[in-house]
Amino acid sequence: MAGKTAQVPAEIITSPSNKRTLLIIVVVVVVLALFALAGIFVNQSSESSSSATVNMPETKKQTTVKTENGELTIKEGELPKNIPKDITIYKGSKVKRSSEGKEWVVITLQTTDSVSKVTEFYREDLKKNEWNSIESNIIEGSSLLTANKDDRQLAITVVINEKEGKTEISIVVGLQQ
Repeated sequence: MAGKTAQVPAEIITSPSNKRTLLIIVVVVVVLALFALAGIFVNQSSESSSSATVNMPETKKQTTVKTENGELTIKEGELPKNIPKDITIYKGSKVKRSSEGKEWVVITLQTTDSVSKVTEFYREDLKKNEWNSIESNIIEGSSLLTANKDDRQLAITVVINEKEGKTEISIVVGLQQ
């Protein structure tokens, strides 16, 4: 056995269900990483003001971080200013948070509707708003929708927030450049 390497059968890596699972995991990790990076930027910016400035108004739950790479705005309970017109906010949902940069917008919503109902709504809404290559996958009570339009990409994850017992919708969309 010395000197031999383990072989992973190709069908394990290439099976459609494993690809979908991997895609959902990647998108969820990217969304979480964006929010984590936003928190890191806020933390770093508040510690050293030489290369970035932070604007935190007392009346709003909003943070704006300005660096040499651009500006990042994070809002609690508020929609971003630059929501693309072809993105629909789920009716009756509550805005948990949003963030926006120069090239993208992230919106997190919350509703009491089921994952399947929200997923079906967005599947139809994306078609109506002329998004292309719409892919949707539901795995173990969570769903992922991906699409593109012009030069923009879109990912919508719909999951149950077990702590709050509600459905969370995370929308990540590129802005028109």
